[in-house]
Amino acid sequence: MSKFYTDVKSKIKFYIASKIWDRPNRLSKLDGWYSNFDTPIEKYFASKILDKFIYYSYEDIIELCKYGIFQNVVKNKLIKKLELDIFIIENKQYELEFKKQLSNIAFIPLADSGRPPESSNLIAQILRDELNIQEDHIFFPADIEVVIKSHKFSHILIFDDIIGSGDQIYNFWNTIEFPFAGQNLTFRKISENNPTIDFEYLSLVATQYGLENLNEPTFNVNGLKISFVEQLTDEYRIFNKKSIFFNEEEAKTAKLVLENLCNVKGIKFKGHENLDYAVSFSHGTPDCSLPMFKVETPTWNGLF
Repeated sequence: MSKFYTDVKSKIKFYIASKIWDRPNRLSKLDGWYSNFDTPIEKYFASKILDKFIYYSYEDIIELCKYGIFQNVVKNKLIKKLELDIFIIENKQYELEFKKQLSNIAFIPLADSGRPPESSNLIAQILRDELNIQEDHIFFPADIEVVIKSHKFSHILIFDDIIGSGDQIYNFWNTIEFPFAGQNLTFRKISENNPTIDFEYLSLVATQYGLENLNEPTFNVNGLKISFVEQLTDEYRIFNKKSIFFNEEEAKTAKLVLENLCNVKGIKFKGHENLDYAVSFSHGTPDCSLPMFKVETPTWNGLF
């Protein structure tokens, strides 16, 4: 048990020191996080989770953006438009059509209200600096009237880093209103009023839980195409019976031990909607992950 803890801690220290993980940016954060766990069994269970933790570095996010936009969005749209096998199109024709499709897209970060969160701002920066998306193709949600009335775009791509529960995109699409033609309208209503424009939501990562929610009748996102690059299935939920972190019996014990520790330390045990993923990005940790990774209190040291 102690050897496993030592081995995992050494591995994570290597990830941090070599910048495979660009957060945390100092080894003392890892030591501080481990100091939350008082007993050998607590340290063992913490190490079992950390051993299979999913971390997306800044470089990983760039690659996810490239694949998501160039392959999932533009290339798929191009194949559908041309109704041809993309591999038999002449290179020059393909390049011209690809650029044309890309130029028809307006990029809008997902935001509940006001300015977009850090995750969306980071992706917008990557689109501009790494993918060479023109700055005048990247907008705020409140600019939707400008986008539509410019008549320059046939495709509106809403983007974010992760679908956790699905709540955020559901609320954005159905309940949040933005100024449009002298009214306040939701994106769903704007979409219904502009049927010639395709609306799509691209998330770099999506949980199985969130995708299943978005397929439920009560989570109606009609008119919005949902796309993603990587999916976190239920195996990536820490205490799920299919978990890659623990076998079914060990998961039960780990849940009891760690939930009790969180209660003693005064922090929430599970994430939003009782979710229990172990995932983080270079810019932040989503609320579908266990809070123990990011919470900072007088009694708890966060890792990220």
